[in-house]
Amino acid sequence: MSLNFNLGNYFTGSASGSFHISASNIKAGETGILKMNTFAIPTASFSSNVKQISGSAYVVTSGSNQTDILTFVALDTSNIFLVASKKFI
Repeated sequence: MSLNFNLGNYFTGSASGSFHISASNIKAGETGILKMNTFAIPTASFSSNVKQISGSAYVVTSGSNQTDILTFVALDTSNIFLVASKKFI
C-alpha cells in the first residue's frame, strides 16, 4: 500500500494477509491518517522512511472486521513518524 502524500492525507485500506506500507512525497509539517480495516491475522511491514516507537512497533489487530487508525507526522521531507491506535469498538 503506497501512501502518496501528493494525492491527499486521508487513506483507507483493508488487509487479511501480509501488507507493506510505504510513504512518498512527504512534506515537512504534514500529517496523514490511514484507516485500516483488518480481517483474519494480517501482518504489516513498512518502508525504511516510516519511523516507529522503539520497542512498540505497530502490530495489526487480528480478527474479523477490526479497525485500526494509523496517524503519520512528517518533520522533514525524508521520514514520517507513525503513531497507531488500535481496535476501535
